[in-house]
Amino acid sequence: MADKIPKAPCDRLVVYQGQSFFFELKHTEGKSLPFGNIKLHQVGSLLNHEKKGLGRSFFMVEIEDNIYAIKVEDIADYMRQADRKSFPLVFFQEKGILLEDKFDLIKLLNQNLYI
Repeated sequence: MADKIPKAPCDRLVVYQGQSFFFELKHTEGKSLPFGNIKLHQVGSLLNHEKKGLGRSFFMVEIEDNIYAIKVEDIADYMRQADRKSFPLVFFQEKGILLEDKFDLIKLLNQNLYI
C-alpha cells in the first residue's frame, strides 16, 4: 500500500519582509460562498499557523469579480456563530480587504505586518 501524501498546510505560502503568510484560495460564481467549500483542516491549519506565532493567515475569495482577503479568525468566528451555511457577499465586503489587483498582494502584506 502506498504512503499517503500529507496535505499541504495552505494553497500558497508567501514570505515578505521576514514574515510568513498562509493563503487558502477560494472562488464562487454566486453571491455567497458555501461553508462546504471550506474544509475544517484548512481552517485548522491556518489557525495553527497564527497560534504558533509563525505569521498571518488569510482566505482569499473571488466573488462577484472582486477578490477579498479575509483573516482566518473572521472565517472561523462566522462559521461558529452563523445561522446559515454560507458566507454572504456582504460578509466579504465588511470584513475583507478588497484587493484592487488580484496579482498585487503588497497592500495586504503591508497592512498586516507584525500585527
